[in-house]
Amino acid sequence: MAKTTSPNDNMLYQLNTTFDNDKKSFEYWDNIIQKYCQGYAISYRKTWRNNLKKQSLEN
Repeated sequence: MAKTTSPNDNMLYQLNTTFDNDKKSFEYWDNIIQKYCQGYAISYRKTWRNNLKKQSLEN
């Protein structure tokens, strides 16, 4: 495999590039996640961001 993509890296990219401010970007995406969790009756975990880790392309 090419190992050039990672789902976590893509999410981190979206979190960090929506706005120039990382905190504002996270809050924006967190609100969207909460909305969809509620709409689809999925439990929302406040600590979901802890699961995002930048993956090394060298692995």
